[in-house]
Amino acid sequence: MGVDYLLKHLVLNILFRLPVICLIRFRGHTGANGTFHWRTRYHSPEDVIVSFDLCNEVIKTTGLPDPVDSFESIFSLNEYVALPLHVPYHVELWVLLEYGVKESWTKLFTIAYPEVMRPCLPLGFSRNGELFFSDLGGQLLVWNPTAEAIARVQVGGRVPWESLQTVTYRESHIPLKGGNQLEDEQNSGDAIQS
Repeated sequence: MGVDYLLKHLVLNILFRLPVICLIRFRGHTGANGTFHWRTRYHSPEDVIVSFDLCNEVIKTTGLPDPVDSFESIFSLNEYVALPLHVPYHVELWVLLEYGVKESWTKLFTIAYPEVMRPCLPLGFSRNGELFFSDLGGQLLVWNPTAEAIARVQVGGRVPWESLQTVTYRESHIPLKGGNQLEDEQNSGDAIQS
């Protein structure tokens, strides 16, 4: 069986077990702390975060902080689920501290939009705490919380704003099994000849 088949089977297995309507919205999903999260509706008109723990295969739901209408995307921040709240002239960043507890949403900070930047969509954080945004013109922006400054990041070509995203990864020097098939074959051949 191929990796694509197994991944598709796993995703479909998860999706069919979720008691939700409208599973995935635009930028309405993220992974954090071994758990995958969706913003969705759960048998009510109220939007919630549905969290699926990949290790324990447990599903939890958490209500969104008020006012919910301004939350359009979710992303991960230091292994927490983060929500940007868009209001005129600024964005507030909220994080979920405890799954299943709506009151555990905590506002971290407020970022004022410069006049040239409205509207925009927070994408995610860098390792050093800078926040990446995309504006409706497809421009990538970065906010430095220490300097409280926003700068444009030059991206080659024209990128549709809805295509910009951040991807969290952890560098590893441990090779995947079968990662270097030629080297494995050479080593096994050397062992046979010895």
